Amino acid sequence: MKIPNSLEKQPVVETVIEIRFDSSLPGDAILGVFHNVLNEKFSVWEKLPALQVPENVRSNDPNFLHSALYKLSNNKWIVNIGRKTVTLSPKEKYPGWNEFYSVAKDIFNKIESSNSVECITRVGLRYINFFESNNFFEKLTLKLNMPFTSDPVARNLIFYLKDNDFTSKILISDNAQLQKEEKRFHGSIIDIDTFVERKIEFGELDNFFDLSHSVLERHFFDLLTDEFSSELGASYD
Repeated sequence: MKIPNSLEKQPVVETVIEIRFDSSLPGDAILGVFHNVLNEKFSVWEKLPALQVPENVRSNDPNFLHSALYKLSNNKWIVNIGRKTVTLSPKEKYPGWNEFYSVAKDIFNKIESSNSVECITRVGLRYINFFESNNFFEKLTLKLNMPFTSDPVARNLIFYLKDNDFTSKILISDNAQLQKEEKRFHGSIIDIDTFVERKIEFGELDNFFDLSHSVLERHFFDLLTDEFSSELGASYD
């Protein structure tokens, strides 16, 4: 599958870069340290609902291990911070990989400079793509042989792919909803979360970000038929 340089009809509605880490600092302390190195570019500081859960509960419940507790934001970007996790996402429209990648590198360089992270344990990149398309599975290279006399009302598939260090969790659904401002849209999604789970040094992050994007992008376009790529305005210049 040849990967286009751009899509005229950009389907990305949500994207997130995440690192998970270990630190010897207490949770409250590391949140303060991260705020100190990031507040120059992220002036808005908000508490998130998980912070209302008592600390002794959060510390002992694995479901809260990577929950975001604070949100930093500016007019274009959102950074969520937890005791063992940091995520970056665009506030509104996806700006393209080059800008997203550049901002992520700047943020994680600042976090590295705080000397508060002992090691990174997971790097992840996730893209959720939304399509207002009928007969969505017919537009994909993925083929299903259904043993039923009638077509399913809705189809939701989840599968995992392994590429060396990288694992990709892929969710495809033809019964999805998108809330945008006051309107609700019905359609289909391709949700791909590509990640590495092992000890990673800060010096490796650039390479892992770039490789994870390449892996995720390849899986996405492998799923689309040539006709569907053309329908989305694929450009190969």
